[in-house]
Amino acid sequence: MTSGVPQGSALGPLRILRVLMIFGGTRESNVRLFADDCAVYRKITDGRGIGKSQMDLDRLWNWAVENEMKVSLGYSKAVRFSWARVKDPLNYCFGDKKILEASSFKYLGIMIRRDLIWAYQVNYTVQNAWKALHFIMRTLKKGNSNSKSLAYTSLVRQIVEYGL
Repeated sequence: MTSGVPQGSALGPLRILRVLMIFGGTRESNVRLFADDCAVYRKITDGRGIGKSQMDLDRLWNWAVENEMKVSLGYSKAVRFSWARVKDPLNYCFGDKKILEASSFKYLGIMIRRDLIWAYQVNYTVQNAWKALHFIMRTLKKGNSNSKSLAYTSLVRQIVEYGL
């Protein structure tokens, strides 16, 4: 969302509680909120499930319009988790904008693919860890072992532990 509550504001928790109350009883999809991220998802077994998901997206859109919240759709993606070959595209809309279908997306720093194969996430994490490790090696070439150990623990290990 491109608008919100300034960090450190006393109104921040109240605004989040209001969002949770609005979505608490009026939706059939699951909603996960983290900072300024919102994920709407549900298990769909037939065409009615797709319609219910669209209705929840419409409710979210109406709430955003009523509260003068601008939503950035640049990061919004529709993903179908299935190993079955489905030919029908997902046609979800948010307001008058179509949500693009994707084969993968990044959620809270984790790469998730539609087939739930984790090789891409592992490679992504290893690349980031190598970048951090090479930065340490270049920067602390002549540093003592305590400095190198602290830098490794602070910069590399946390990437690996979170990403894998």
